[in-house]
Amino acid sequence: MMEKLKILNLSHSKYLKSTPDFTKLPNLEKLIMKDCPSLSDVHPSIGDLKNLHLINLKGCTNLGNLPRNIYQLKSVKTLNLSGCSKIDKLEEDIVQMESLTTLIAENTAVTQVLDVTNNELLTSYSPFWGHAIVSSFLGRRE
Repeated sequence: MMEKLKILNLSHSKYLKSTPDFTKLPNLEKLIMKDCPSLSDVHPSIGDLKNLHLINLKGCTNLGNLPRNIYQLKSVKTLNLSGCSKIDKLEEDIVQMESLTTLIAENTAVTQVLDVTNNELLTSYSPFWGHAIVSSFLGRRE
């Protein structure tokens, strides 16, 4: 039954420390975990969710990093990390997220973003640019 689930919304789960194992949710399209202040671990099986279009981790203030294989998700269009104040780095592998058109990274500790068009770091990156930066830093046009 769970394998048919398309939307998982665990928002406002203030005691949730880690995401579930996503192995049994192969058809998940939207993962919404807004305002989960205790969340500190995203299960690596998130990288197996080939139909995922939206990841919303807004306000997960204890989340310090994302599993590296999350960047292999080619179907994700929107990644919201706004308010994830402990996230200080987006891996260079983010360029593998082929469908990503919206990245919201307001109020994070991210200070550098890779400019794939020039293969250099944008050292003047401002987290307040939010989703406006994604097209240019991923070398795409909207």
